Amino acid sequence: MTDSLARRLGRTEAFEVLPEAVLPALAAALVEQRLPKGGLLFKDGAPANHDIGLYVVLEGTVAVRVPRLGGGYIEARQVDAGELVGLLGLISPSARRHANVIALTDTVVAHMPRGAFLALYEGHDRLSVAFLRVVGNQLARDLRRVDAALQTAATGKRPDTGLV
Repeated sequence: MTDSLARRLGRTEAFEVLPEAVLPALAAALVEQRLPKGGLLFKDGAPANHDIGLYVVLEGTVAVRVPRLGGGYIEARQVDAGELVGLLGLISPSARRHANVIALTDTVVAHMPRGAFLALYEGHDRLSVAFLRVVGNQLARDLRRVDAALQTAATGKRPDTGLV
């Protein structure tokens, strides 16, 4: 299982820059979790302390739903196989979760505890650069989606930006 997981990790945007020899150790540090369709990975407002770290979606798709002004939630993005979720909990471990993350399909994720990530991050400059790229790209996508959703909520019409 570790060899298969190592190969899958090597195909993700965040970890493809790592030397192949590092991937089995990385895979060994991960804990796989299965979620049925509709299953909750983490809940908005929950402390990030019990599940501190990030998640790699291995199979399936999850939705990241953030609170909307006036109540309810809006889907900020969908995270597919090979992508990461839970980055804010990794970066700011004392924080609370800022979204509900729900499986849209039967899903398999791998949890990487913060300590394992930091040990890997500190030992590999190429991962540091790749991770910054992943975080920057994700934040830019999320901001465009949230901006479009806010414009839609305010005007009743979806903006034609070509960005979302």
